[in-house]
Amino acid sequence: MINTLAIAHKLSSSGFDDQQAEALTNVFADVAERQQQDLATKDFVTSQIQTVRGKISELRGDMNAMESNLRGDMHTKISSLETRLVRWMPVTFFSGMGILFAALRLFPS
Repeated sequence: MINTLAIAHKLSSSGFDDQQAEALTNVFADVAERQQQDLATKDFVTSQIQTVRGKISELRGDMNAMESNLRGDMHTKISSLETRLVRWMPVTFFSGMGILFAALRLFPS
């Protein structure tokens, strides 16, 4: 807090009349008070840090859930692809063998 009386006395001793010294001192006090109001307290900063930490924790949880869902989706899709590949392997094998036998009949050695 500003010692307005001491400031007014210093201004008076410097040549200001009492009204001028009082007016200028009041201006200083108002400015100092406004600056004081704009300062963040330790409790405010601490609470804001806790809020941010909570939000980060929520985001981590959301990210872990999304990762888990993505892994599950990928596993399902890979399993489906494996199933389709296994189904088509015999067809592909026998088709290739048929083409090979047909080529051997058309072009005997």
